[in-house]
Amino acid sequence: LAGCGVKERTYKDGLGNDFSVKGTPKRIASLSPALTETVFMLGLGDRVVGVSTYCNRPPEALDVDKIGDAYNINFETLVALKPDLVLVAGTKDFETQAEKDMDRLGLPVYASGPSTVAEVLSDVENLAKVLGVPKAGKDLVEDLQAEIDAVTASYAADSRPGPKVFVAVDPDLWTVGPTSFVSDVLQVAGGEN
Repeated sequence: LAGCGVKERTYKDGLGNDFSVKGTPKRIASLSPALTETVFMLGLGDRVVGVSTYCNRPPEALDVDKIGDAYNINFETLVALKPDLVLVAGTKDFETQAEKDMDRLGLPVYASGPSTVAEVLSDVENLAKVLGVPKAGKDLVEDLQAEIDAVTASYAADSRPGPKVFVAVDPDLWTVGPTSFVSDVLQVAGGEN
């Protein structure tokens, strides 16, 4: 009988950090709008038990319990939802206080912080494996890549230079740097940061 229990599996999240989950996650809380959309696109919206106040797509995400946002998490609500996986946006440079708090509470955390379009696609496949739907992840990535290829093909034959784009992130004129995700998106779409 001991061999019939739910096995704990160790994975790497989107940032390359190790984390463990027991079995296949069935109760997912997401503090990342992008990861929330990904879970729904993988056909697993019924597993999402909590989302951030910024998760507004797809429309079904609006009906899911709110657990705050990346900076103001309602940990009582989060714990009460009994998630077996929490999705967060993060960076490779440091672990957030929220991630530390979730770890202290014994909540497995999948952190993601892609800095290129290619990393987004890789992260989708990786998350799909963690959620037990690797084929759905592969299919979704193929569909997304086809859309990207269509955009690339639409400007490839045009000999004119692509548009030069300046992105003002906030009123103090912070902008995106050349190694940022937005800069990579601009390049993939045929523009220049």
